[in-house]
Amino acid sequence: MSTPIQTVLIYGYGVMGRGVAKTFADAGFTTIVKSSRAGKLEGLPANTTAVERLPEKAPDLVIEFVPEDVRAKQAVYAEIEAAYSGDAPGDAPLIASGTSAVFVRVTVFEALTVPTFWFPKLRLVGLTLAASCT
Repeated sequence: MSTPIQTVLIYGYGVMGRGVAKTFADAGFTTIVKSSRAGKLEGLPANTTAVERLPEKAPDLVIEFVPEDVRAKQAVYAEIEAAYSGDAPGDAPLIASGTSAVFVRVTVFEALTVPTFWFPKLRLVGLTLAASCT
């Protein structure tokens, strides 16, 4: 069974997160930005909302853009897994990382994670790898 991606959550709104959020929003996806600075963010793209906590309903896709620190990434994946741990379709999102591949072999999440390499000039995703983190 396939589910179309309609809702995208961008976890982290630095330079990379900002560009990716804009690209998804401009392409017509409902875009959510998860940031500790959500209340202070200005100039969000149309069709984009900012939140400080993960929404109750799982988005279809989560892409994290937190600093390349193992503990920070582990904390993010643990938070996502705790929030969306259901087994039914729609209960858990597809999870991707904007990492530079440093963490492909690091166990940060028990399930499948998808490191996504972002090439801004190519627009929506230039290359995607799927890797098991176990």
